[in-house]
Amino acid sequence: MGQGRDMGAFVSPIGKFEQRCIRVDSPDTPFTVLFRPDRGDARMEVVVEYGRLWTPAANGGAYRASIFRGATQVAAADVPRADWRARWRWQSAPRRVVRDGASLMRDHLVPVFAPLGNAQMETAPRTQTWHPMEAAGLTPYMATTGDRPDIGPLTEAQAAWVGSGDSGALQTLLAQAEAAGTVPWHFRDERTGAPIDLAAYPEASIHPNGGKPNIAIADKTLFTPDKAHQPALSFLPYAITGDPYFLEELQFQATFNDLIDPPGYKMKVGQVRSSAWSLRTLAQAATMTPDNVPSWLRPKAAWSSMLNEVRNSFRTRFVEGRDIPQTVFRTTQTEFDDRGGGPVPPGTQIAPWQEDFQLLALGWLALLDRDGWLPIFRWKAGQTIARTNGRSGWNRAVATPGTLMLRANKDAPWCANWAEAWALNQRVQNLPPPSDEWVGLLTPLTFTRAALAMAMQLGVDEARASYAWADDQLLGKLAGQRKKMPWRFALAGSNHSKS
Repeated sequence: MGQGRDMGAFVSPIGKFEQRCIRVDSPDTPFTVLFRPDRGDARMEVVVEYGRLWTPAANGGAYRASIFRGATQVAAADVPRADWRARWRWQSAPRRVVRDGASLMRDHLVPVFAPLGNAQMETAPRTQTWHPMEAAGLTPYMATTGDRPDIGPLTEAQAAWVGSGDSGALQTLLAQAEAAGTVPWHFRDERTGAPIDLAAYPEASIHPNGGKPNIAIADKTLFTPDKAHQPALSFLPYAITGDPYFLEELQFQATFNDLIDPPGYKMKVGQVRSSAWSLRTLAQAATMTPDNVPSWLRPKAAWSSMLNEVRNSFRTRFVEGRDIPQTVFRTTQTEFDDRGGGPVPPGTQIAPWQEDFQLLALGWLALLDRDGWLPIFRWKAGQTIARTNGRSGWNRAVATPGTLMLRANKDAPWCANWAEAWALNQRVQNLPPPSDEWVGLLTPLTFTRAALAMAMQLGVDEARASYAWADDQLLGKLAGQRKKMPWRFALAGSNHSKS
């Protein structure tokens, strides 16, 4: 190995400890080892990373790692793979959990989660453990579609712990936070020691269409990261431990979300769910990064600047937009691409369930920063309210269809209002006649009800009737179908948390 370089110490405002970082680069292999003892050496940590930012990508094979303290071996690990830009760590002791779910909800770091009326709640997911370069129960191919326990405002394990304090869920969420290291999204600039500076390289990209520079990625890694189906793995673990390894993961994830888009596309919205989850991650990085950080982390100001740029873009392009998709239908969709489906022509539609994901994400931003994001959230909430209030002209019995057409074809004018949109969709998609009773799959109703509950937590009074209807419908459908309520969408319809 090469010579060690002192990268500075992290002083944790949450965990109340100080952790040093000594970086050692292997001159012959793309391994980097970060030795991270606490001040006073009470706790030791070793982080092993594989890959370089500015060199061609190539995965490695299995290996055995031996860890010594002085001349004494203190640990050994058989690592099954060396995926490019993945990492793992050994620690002499895990960080203490210093906050509970109630305090996170009380401080508006997470939305309020609570059991849904008399509905039976999902049992906590099977307790997971973690080993280096394994998945700990996460879905390795992140682009996998369908309802998954790791997709939502929080993962199912995180939400179950926040809402119920389940100890097995706590073990799982911490194991899955470690498994985030297996995801090949660690774009550390070996020149600086921190995640790549996105301001210094605004056109950098890993997209196959190129970037300036275009950064190579490897295939056949255990995890295939995806921006549109991305779990929130590191924010909550950092918030309850103050462990900078998790903060680093959060910054790496936010960096990946920028690099995955090609130049010229970074402010466009193709899949609304992609905008939702990446915006959530960016806001979490901006919120949780302390004012002063060592050289191996990007500073808070960098993340805040990126978030402010997105906020200003949302204001000018969407909230103040003058086109019908913004003024009437309150969508941030900008790429009405050529995808169609069944009887729906290409270039005409939005996906309401994805729009509800985005409303949830915007609501979380409003919780973290009311003044900056609450007006944007209120604007966006107008769409979900119109789909569920029974007065807009849209049939709320199908408030969250898989596809909602806004025009007859990609060359036609936009529908002028919700009633016109309903008539068009009922005719083309053969939707059922107007009713006050939910028709369709149960899962989209959980999304819509959660989005409206977020509006209630933020004091959006105009959402009250819509929330009451959606809450009543969901309770009835859960009971009638003998289904359980997933914790990750069990947002309370009020802004109080457990004391």
